[in-house]
Amino acid sequence: MKVKEVVKLSDIALKVTGLAKHFGGIKAVDGIDFEVKSGQFVGLIGPNGCGKSTTFNTISGLLEKSSGEVEVFGKSTEDLKPHQIHSLGLTRTFQHTRLWKDMTVIENLLIPPRNQVGANPITAIMNTIQPEHEKERLEKAWGILETLEITHIAHLLAGELSGGQSKLVDIGRALMGEPRLLLLDEPVAGVAGPLANSIFSHLRKLVDETGISILIIEHNMNFILRQGVDHVIVMNEGTILMSGTPSQVRENDEVVQAYLGGAGVDHDLPEYELGEVAEESIRTKREFEMGRGIAGALLLALSMWIPNLGWITTAGILTGTSEFISVLGDHMFVANIEDLWAGLHMTFLLLYALSQPVILYSICRSIYLKRSLDDDAENLILMSSILILSGILLRMFNDASANEIPFGAIVTLLAGVVMYFDIPKKFIGGEEE
Repeated sequence: MKVKEVVKLSDIALKVTGLAKHFGGIKAVDGIDFEVKSGQFVGLIGPNGCGKSTTFNTISGLLEKSSGEVEVFGKSTEDLKPHQIHSLGLTRTFQHTRLWKDMTVIENLLIPPRNQVGANPITAIMNTIQPEHEKERLEKAWGILETLEITHIAHLLAGELSGGQSKLVDIGRALMGEPRLLLLDEPVAGVAGPLANSIFSHLRKLVDETGISILIIEHNMNFILRQGVDHVIVMNEGTILMSGTPSQVRENDEVVQAYLGGAGVDHDLPEYELGEVAEESIRTKREFEMGRGIAGALLLALSMWIPNLGWITTAGILTGTSEFISVLGDHMFVANIEDLWAGLHMTFLLLYALSQPVILYSICRSIYLKRSLDDDAENLILMSSILILSGILLRMFNDASANEIPFGAIVTLLAGVVMYFDIPKKFIGGEEE
């Protein structure tokens, strides 16, 4: 990620004056004042229900404040909607991540940037050749993944990630909007101890290298006091109890008495106490390999011209040059078992033929985007294996001739194997490692 010039700490990124939010007679936030300077890493701590998230919601415009003033980089947010406040340079995350689970990690990062070309038929055709702004967006996404040290999960679906990995991706997605002020709502809640420490170290690195301002909510106060934040704001019952450096907060008798269990006592947490939920095991996809992708695409394209049932090929089915449909009808509407099985086999063949160009396009797309080939390979192996198994059963029970074996599907299976499995070098003229 491109390193920005660090701004002076004298500049004010966020200024909150007399901020209040009341829900009927309940004063969730009651006239608080604080500042976050540019290039500063600030923690907002306090027990559950003290008003931390409500403060975030009023600052970001999700809730209308009862009174007070909020300024972002010197500009008032009065009467501004959330997207207008965002345009001032403020981005926030939520305690519960809401990633697009059916999309990969890199795709999740590519969506948030502003001023993207809209999706319509004309731009879709023009984008066949990747425009410069698309390349820049992709490079930026990879740069953020590198900064957060999560490039190895770039091609995993977001739904396959552990809790801690999801938090990092959520932070990365927020950074794609080029915020100057980032508000994070409990980014390590429920995250295992070592990964929680790693998330904080990445945030510290972001502040130091880019000059971004970060205001972070954390419920576990003793944890955040160890994480290298510049300043800590302590809330209690909707008000500011105190603010200062981590050492000042720890030495404050009132804070220690209220939150750390007693004056003069240093209650350090066990190394793994934060977030008792262990990191989930995930399926790791391999990095993209150009040679595998090209070999798989060529074999798949070749298989479309190789017969699968006598003289029937995928190309013939798709172009309508074969009598496949009429033959399928002849078998499907005959009552005997042999014809019904043959009709079922031909149905498998039709589905197989229709899926081949789709997967070929997906492989080409994977080559273009340099993403993992595992999903494409698995689809090839699955669909070809079904057709091959059906062909074997057809030969066993219907006395099909040898030339009716699905040879094209065998080549398709080979394409999937080439893309998915490692081939020892001793089989290709070298020594096995």
